[in-house]
Amino acid sequence: MDKWSPFNVAIWAGVVSGLITSLITVIIVVFWKKAIEPWIANLLYRGARIDGIWKGQVSVDGKTLVQHVSIKQNAYKIAGTITYPQDTEGHAHTYKFKGRFVDNVLTALAQEDGIARTDQGALALTLKSGVSEIVMEGQGTWLDDKSLITVKYKWILETSTTALPEHVAD
Repeated sequence: MDKWSPFNVAIWAGVVSGLITSLITVIIVVFWKKAIEPWIANLLYRGARIDGIWKGQVSVDGKTLVQHVSIKQNAYKIAGTITYPQDTEGHAHTYKFKGRFVDNVLTALAQEDGIARTDQGALALTLKSGVSEIVMEGQGTWLDDKSLITVKYKWILETSTTALPEHVAD
């Protein structure tokens, strides 16, 4: 039997076309999930937008510490960074967080960014509408050595990267 008989050519052509079709399908699925689906979700989202730079205050051990918060929002998904210029011991920290913003409630998990990356916690803040400022208030739970501590947060919007609706909270 000839090595390149019509039957062998048809088999190889089927295998190659199957691999190419699979590759094209994978590329389309990845593009859909990474680009099209988030774009559609963001287009259809009608809730409050919290993108922007926030000035934060957190109460730890009776002290009020300043923090800078940057939030990026895509529909219900949020991601951002929290930067402490100084903690209770005078050290600077940066945390990255990811979570969701649904019905004016932000819930997120945060982890310290850097070499050590030992600190992690959870945040739950509620968006409040005020006369002169837009505020989120809530609590965070953090691991302190081997125990959990709860701290109070207040974030005030400094610079919005998107327009917020007239009423942000009911």
